[in-house]
Amino acid sequence: MGVHKVDPLLCEFIKITTPISIYIIIFVSIQFIIPSLTIGLIYWRIILHQKNYTQPGESIPNRTAQLNFRKRKFIKMLISISLSYILATWPFFATIFGFAITQKSVLQVRSENLIIFLFIFFSLSATTSITILNPFLYLKFDVNIRKRSLVALKCINRMANPPTTTTSVIVLNKEALARSQGR
Repeated sequence: MGVHKVDPLLCEFIKITTPISIYIIIFVSIQFIIPSLTIGLIYWRIILHQKNYTQPGESIPNRTAQLNFRKRKFIKMLISISLSYILATWPFFATIFGFAITQKSVLQVRSENLIIFLFIFFSLSATTSITILNPFLYLKFDVNIRKRSLVALKCINRMANPPTTTTSVIVLNKEALARSQGR
């Protein structure tokens, strides 16, 4: 890693050699390919299990329709979350993999093609923003997380905005007045 004399703000591998290319390919495999395949395979098995699972016992038509609706909703959530992760991060890892194959640096790409350089730049932004995107995805697709988040927000709101002292003084004064009148 280093910086170029031409552009000291650009930190990267100045010269991509064969050992660095191998390192980058291993990095992409460990950071993206293996986790994406693992997520895909595990979620696929969960989806297959959910599709084929029937609850033992007597089936009631309305209950069966409700369970099938919940299954479809759950499967949609799994697919959406996993695809958003993979689709948001693949451009960056594909770009890094491309650097390893072509053995070109970012500075070389920038001097050759500004559009590809901008793609590289924005793919990095998309990949790093996945940590910001994940909570919103879970809030959208998971009812339990949404309910618990609302409870937590209400609690935080109560802590941030405690009841004013005038409210409690009025209540105390009403109670004191009622006691003094013998009620």
